[in-house]
Amino acid sequence: AFLVLGIFSSLTYLLYFDAKKWKLSLPINFVQGVTLATITEIIQLFVPGRVGSLSDVLIDSLGFLISSIIISAIFIIRFIQKKKKK
Repeated sequence: AFLVLGIFSSLTYLLYFDAKKWKLSLPINFVQGVTLATITEIIQLFVPGRVGSLSDVLIDSLGFLISSIIISAIFIIRFIQKKKKK
């Protein structure tokens, strides 16, 4: 789920921010993914029979970050290629 969420979140930030603002949007995207993974584990602390663990936060964050990095790299490579053609 976090892998798919990372794809859509990255696409949103990269499509709606200017290329000049990508330096700002990418860290915000990464922090958003880690925060969401942390919040989901905190919610699990209040559900009877469930436990939140740091390893789950790391796994969820890693899925989000991997997909975000791949999508961001694709966008950056395409941006560089378009600049070189001009």
